[in-house]
Amino acid sequence: MSLAETSFDYEHTVWDCTLLPFRIVLCIDHIQYIVQLREQTKCRNLSFHMDWGSIGRRYLQLAMAGLPEHSPEMLEDEVRRWVMRLNKKPAHREVDPLRLPMLNRPPEPSAEQV
Repeated sequence: MSLAETSFDYEHTVWDCTLLPFRIVLCIDHIQYIVQLREQTKCRNLSFHMDWGSIGRRYLQLAMAGLPEHSPEMLEDEVRRWVMRLNKKPAHREVDPLRLPMLNRPPEPSAEQV
């Protein structure tokens, strides 16, 4: 695979439009998405985005051609936020067992019923 972001075989392609000659790649440093236009010999960078939603707002034709609504969350900042959400722990609090609701159990069968 080529390391050049504009190469056709760049390995960090995030989304390839099948209807239009556009694709979105992840930059080498994983800090922004790059919207590219496929040309004869390579892809040409059109714009750089740190927010996935801005791509659909700027390129309505991509949104209509099937651009995913939600980010693939591959940017360094997005991954960091995702990991932080996973590491959040519930608030610590003591539970008083006397205040827990009692479960309704069916009555034990009597000796006559058995």
